[in-house]
Amino acid sequence: PKPSTLKHAGRLLERQRAVGIFGEGSRYEDEERKLVRGEAIERLFESIGWLAVKFDAPMYAMGISKTIEVGSGDKKTRVKRIVLSQPVMRQTNLPKRVAEKAIMAEFHERLQESYDAASLAAEEAAYS
Repeated sequence: PKPSTLKHAGRLLERQRAVGIFGEGSRYEDEERKLVRGEAIERLFESIGWLAVKFDAPMYAMGISKTIEVGSGDKKTRVKRIVLSQPVMRQTNLPKRVAEKAIMAEFHERLQESYDAASLAAEEAAYS
């Protein structure tokens, strides 16, 4: 995220507000052609871990499945599923930089699990 985005997010977190940031930026490999990245969540913006540690804010991983189109014509249905993880919290016994890396590692794992669960749920709903 841009520095102005982080400043705004910080002001919201100071006021105990929720902030939504897509940690991986975009799920598209190519924005113009709407080519979706593979199944693996790769790099994440480290700055979201900094925000979580600085403001002692929980992080929730939200897995959003790809949209699956089922059927044809008037019977066409679009299926998408969202899975929200349990909160990822800062380990308060760690120095800030170490805590940032730890929260990002756990967040990355939870994000991948949430995305996988959402994808599986969408497929099950679409083809059941």
